[in-house]
Amino acid sequence: MALEIASPPLARPRAAFGAMDAAFLAVLLLAFIGLQPFAVRNPATDLQTGPYQMTGGGDAVRQALYLLIFVTVFAAAFLRRGLDAISLVPPLLLCLLAWCLVSAAWAAAPDVAMRRAGLAIVVAIAVMLCVDALGFERAFRLWRWVLAGILIVNGLSVALVPQAVHLPGEQDPGLVGDWRGLYFHKNIAGAVSAVTAIVFFFQGLRSRRWTDFALFAAALLFTVMTRSKSSLGLLPLA
Repeated sequence: MALEIASPPLARPRAAFGAMDAAFLAVLLLAFIGLQPFAVRNPATDLQTGPYQMTGGGDAVRQALYLLIFVTVFAAAFLRRGLDAISLVPPLLLCLLAWCLVSAAWAAAPDVAMRRAGLAIVVAIAVMLCVDALGFERAFRLWRWVLAGILIVNGLSVALVPQAVHLPGEQDPGLVGDWRGLYFHKNIAGAVSAVTAIVFFFQGLRSRRWTDFALFAAALLFTVMTRSKSSLGLLPLA
């Protein structure tokens, strides 16, 4: 009687996982830092050229990087799962992303809306494929490392980099003295540090490590020093 030998599960190529690690980190760094850390503010033009145009601007380098990341992630996912990689994206999310793309046609600035919709599609699909390949624990750990690194750089920059604090000469005098770290505006810095505080608070409850609670306290302090009203108002609710 012939023995039936179960076929082993599909092997996970080592190269694919190395690519996923790098691609996921690249997505996180682009999303949370961008390409212009410690940008010098110009109060006369910052509303036109500042971070408010970041997702819609026609920066060829940024667009090329996101496209390269997406191609890398999809290729690695295809090596691992074949055409089944497409099924990892929930149909409802695909419908939402498709609606974002279609609705850009009647936006006030269709070209900007189209780029933002394309960015949302690339980031959403890339992140889902990365998390599937890396596993939740590893992906979440990489995210915590990025958030902790940003927090440390932000904290050190306040003492070492003059433009890490809103300087005199702002159109809004109320901004002067607010911490912004490596970000263009205190509200962006406040949002990122608030997310960092939330992540490390719950991670601390889970791990009981003092380092996680220390990072939570540092992130909370930085959020307070940004004086970002939205972040400070929503943080307790989280």
